[in-house]
Amino acid sequence: IYVGTLTKSVKLVKGFSLTTSILAVALVPVLYKNFQLDTSGGVMAAVAMGMNFFIFLTPVMLHFLTKRYVTSMYYNPNNNIFTATTINLFLQTKTHKFSSSSISIPKPSPFTSVIVNKKTPLLVDPTLFVDKDAMMLFYKCDESVDFEMGNMSEDVEKKNK
Repeated sequence: IYVGTLTKSVKLVKGFSLTTSILAVALVPVLYKNFQLDTSGGVMAAVAMGMNFFIFLTPVMLHFLTKRYVTSMYYNPNNNIFTATTINLFLQTKTHKFSSSSISIPKPSPFTSVIVNKKTPLLVDPTLFVDKDAMMLFYKCDESVDFEMGNMSEDVEKKNK
């Protein structure tokens, strides 16, 4: 019912980042051996810390930015279960199964559009749904809306307490 358009780009960027990090880790002993001849221990330690910082920070930062991006989503109408897939740090797909009743819409955030099972934030673009009926069910548009305003003075008093 849903196909993420950035899936290929996310996989390519994460794969490139992991590959360069692995290559950099493999080259550390060679650089250490060549660097050891010309420099003091303090300079060598600073360079090694700087290299390791970027070697490990880049894939982790990319994962932090993309871990919530839903690459695809399926809906089983027989048991009312949605299955969303995301990509983990090592480019493996991770599945998240949930029902429409376990979906909540959080406060607006740049990296989260829904929270499933009260703990898993996901980034879903509503324009990428292929099945509009399933999208309406996903966003709970089939439920009735309570338009009753309530008493404004009571609401203000509750906030002030």
